[in-house]
Amino acid sequence: MLPPLNNPSRLIQLIAKVTDLRPSDVQKRLIAETKKLGHTVSAEIQRRSIKPFVNSPALERFYEESDAFLFESTVWNTCKAKQNMRKFISNRLSRLDRTNQKMLCFGDGLGFDSAHFGCQGHRVRYFDPSKKCSRFAKAVFQDNQLEIKTLNSLGQIQPGSMDVIVCLDVLEHIFNPIEFVKKFSDWLKPGGLLFVNSPFWLIHSTTPTHLLANRKFSGDIKNLYRSNDFIEIDSSLFWDPILFQKRIAQPASLGPAARARVRFGQAVLYPARWFGRLHSTVARMITRPSKDFLTAIQNATFT
Repeated sequence: MLPPLNNPSRLIQLIAKVTDLRPSDVQKRLIAETKKLGHTVSAEIQRRSIKPFVNSPALERFYEESDAFLFESTVWNTCKAKQNMRKFISNRLSRLDRTNQKMLCFGDGLGFDSAHFGCQGHRVRYFDPSKKCSRFAKAVFQDNQLEIKTLNSLGQIQPGSMDVIVCLDVLEHIFNPIEFVKKFSDWLKPGGLLFVNSPFWLIHSTTPTHLLANRKFSGDIKNLYRSNDFIEIDSSLFWDPILFQKRIAQPASLGPAARARVRFGQAVLYPARWFGRLHSTVARMITRPSKDFLTAIQNATFT
């Protein structure tokens, strides 16, 4: 794992600095989050009396102001499922011979996606609306000796300027996903690549910031992506993530197995727009945090 995830003491101290909490309190909250992923955000949503699964001004302020996602995202980035997403992206970029790409990591939270691809030689731009997450991300970039440009507004992104966009676990939170997919299309060069993971179907007590209105996009390619000039190229079996290319005359092909994975994922996810309980149960099992990370946090020492 990238620094500071591989150094629990440094990790706790860094979160304490960003949040103004005592290191001992950070440690307790990380332990609670590792035992139940999503606990911190759920508890804070309830404390603030924000209606779950519904977009609102209060929810938008929550994204900007709360420190809850620092804890959830920290633990999520230690999970094997999250690490496998980055491996998939790196593998497909290599197979398509995409090196030294100008890349936007959109909604990257703590910056670990940006740092991962920066370490692989890509020219990365980071964007996230959370002020506290952005502060943490800058420390992550420093710990990994990376010069990654942090964008303060979407207006800094020029049309047709990006080779690759990575958007993991973001669109399910957004009021109008179609509008943002259109932005992605505008920002990408012709033939540019878009990697997306969006569990629209995951409406659960531990995911109160996922919008119920977006569940209709589960398994959707036509309305969300093809309408915005994207062609599906490949995916993991459950679209975590799925790879698109901005339309060009001769799009890339990764073979019949890649097309089969896309279709399989669509067949599995489409019914979840109505019946997602089984999907949520399986997801909770797959994304279970590492016991080794829990032990490391419990044994961490700090001054």
